[in-house]
Amino acid sequence: MARRVSSSRQPHTQPYRQAAQKRRNARRKRRFESALPYGLNKEQVALPGIGRPVQAIRETGSNIRQSVSRVTGSGWHWSKLASGLLLAIALTGLYWVFTDASYYVSADTVTFRNLDYLGRDELTSLSDLEGWSVFWLKPDEIRERVLAHPYVTDAQVSIGLPAQVTITVEKAHPIALWVTKDATLWLLADGAALTMRTAPGQPPEAAAMDTAGHPLPQIVDVNREAQIPGRSAMDPEVLHSALALLEQFPNLKSVRYNEGFGLNFGLPDSEHWVYWGDGYDLDQKLTTLAKCEQLIASGQASGQIIDIRYPNRPFIR
Repeated sequence: MARRVSSSRQPHTQPYRQAAQKRRNARRKRRFESALPYGLNKEQVALPGIGRPVQAIRETGSNIRQSVSRVTGSGWHWSKLASGLLLAIALTGLYWVFTDASYYVSADTVTFRNLDYLGRDELTSLSDLEGWSVFWLKPDEIRERVLAHPYVTDAQVSIGLPAQVTITVEKAHPIALWVTKDATLWLLADGAALTMRTAPGQPPEAAAMDTAGHPLPQIVDVNREAQIPGRSAMDPEVLHSALALLEQFPNLKSVRYNEGFGLNFGLPDSEHWVYWGDGYDLDQKLTTLAKCEQLIASGQASGQIIDIRYPNRPFIR
């Protein structure tokens, strides 16, 4: 027979149930608080079922950002991380560029244009490019080195990647020949004297021609008495005086020079020899020479030498 429990004992069990419920709620609360971000004030968050204030939500986001900041490092931002990554990529690129052999100049990557009678080897040595990184090269400095060549009057330098260097040179062109007992030399406009050259395949006589193929005028100075002391050059005053004189007499192909008489030449289509002297008073000397020729032609004067070094006192003998 089942035993019936008296209802008078049931009120005594209620306090135990309430205590057990409180313990369960406390355990839930501790588990909930342990899941919150570090530093969150537990009084700011209501228990489940009660509600979450708006202020608590805002401060929760702030605490989360602070937690991320502690993880990634104080003051570190994603923009800084991106900048650091770009810097690493740039440094890697620079390392690759400065260590890759294709960016270093070799003899095969240097091109010279308009060489003609100039030698590639001598310009290669003078330019000093082989073995240099293309990023260290400066066109102006290369140009200055090439201009040190006595046969180069100008140069243009261009640089391209990975290691291409192109040098276009302008060669010296002689304006006259300096005929001496030792050799015949080219004369440049400033009086500089250079050994005659020809391009590969050209005959030797081509060196005595101008760019149009006409014979160069000659200044015969057997003992090099018009030489500038210490230099392989003719006195520019003598040179330009001779050229002016040759221009006045188209049929005259050469003039002589010596220290005693200066410029002198044989008068074209005549047996007379003219002592011209220096290059001053060109017009007056031309007038005086014409008067002397008239005197000789009329028989009023005779002689083979017409000395007009001093145009106010000409002399015929």
